[in-house]
Amino acid sequence: MPDKWDGTERRKYPRAKLGLLVEVWPRDAKDKVMQGKMRNIGAGGIALLSRINLPAGTLVELSFQIAEGVSFANIKGTVVRSEAMEEQHLMIVAYPDLSAEQVDKIDNYIGSLRFLRRLSIFKTLSDEEIRLLLQISKEEQFPEGKTLFLEGMEGDAFYIVRKGAVKVVKRSKEGKEEPIAMIREGEFFGEMALLDDVPRSATAVTNRPSVIKVIRRADFLRLLDADRLLGNKLLWIFIKGLCRKVRDADRRMADLFFTDSTINPAEPL
Repeated sequence: MPDKWDGTERRKYPRAKLGLLVEVWPRDAKDKVMQGKMRNIGAGGIALLSRINLPAGTLVELSFQIAEGVSFANIKGTVVRSEAMEEQHLMIVAYPDLSAEQVDKIDNYIGSLRFLRRLSIFKTLSDEEIRLLLQISKEEQFPEGKTLFLEGMEGDAFYIVRKGAVKVVKRSKEGKEEPIAMIREGEFFGEMALLDDVPRSATAVTNRPSVIKVIRRADFLRLLDADRLLGNKLLWIFIKGLCRKVRDADRRMADLFFTDSTINPAEPL
C-alpha cells in the first residue's frame, strides 16, 4: 500500500468525485470531531473540504459512507496536504493501512461508478449523479439461457450488460424465434419500460453467463421525484436515445425497401 497520496497513487487507484459527508477527528483529541465534505475518494486516500484546518502531518481517524452497505468507520489516516481556499480548507488524507477487503470495497464501488460513467447515455452526468443512479440499480448474475423477459410481458425494468451477452429474439408469424439483436458488454436495452408499461416487443435471453445491472421502473420514478434536476436530465437522455433508435429503424426500413432486390427499376410499379 502507498504511504502517501502522490501522482503514482492517483494512477494506481481510480477515484470518484463525490460530495458526501465525512467525519474527521485528530487521534490525539477524539472529542474534537469535525465534519468535512468529500471532494474525491480512492482506495489510497481522500480529499475533503472543511471549515476547520488540520495541518499536514496530523494523524486522524475518518468515518464515512459512500453507499448503502459501503461504509467505513475509524479509518486511520494522515493529513498529507492542507491548503486554504476561499472560506474553507482542502485537506488530502492518505490511509495506507486499509485491509485488502476495504480496498476491494472502495475499488469495486468506484469501478461500478466508472462503468456507468463510460456508457454513452450517461456521459453528461457527474460522478455524484451517477452515484444516485447506482443507488437504484441492482447487479445480478444470470446463467446462460436465462430468460429475462418474454415478448408480450409488461415491462418494468431497464438492463445494462456489465459482463456477458444477451440475445434479443422475436417470434415470427409461423411461431419461430428469430434473433434480432445481440446486446454485449457496455450496452443496454429495455429503457422504454422506465417510461411506460407497454408490453415488451421481444424476448431477451442471456447468451452466456452474464452480470447485468437492473433498474426497476418503480425505483426510477422515485428517483425522479426525489431529485427533479437529475430526473429531467435522465428523461431527456432516454427520450433522445429512443428518438435515435426510431430514426435508425426508419433508415433500415428505407434501405430494405429501396434495395435492388425488392424493386426492379426495369419493371413497372
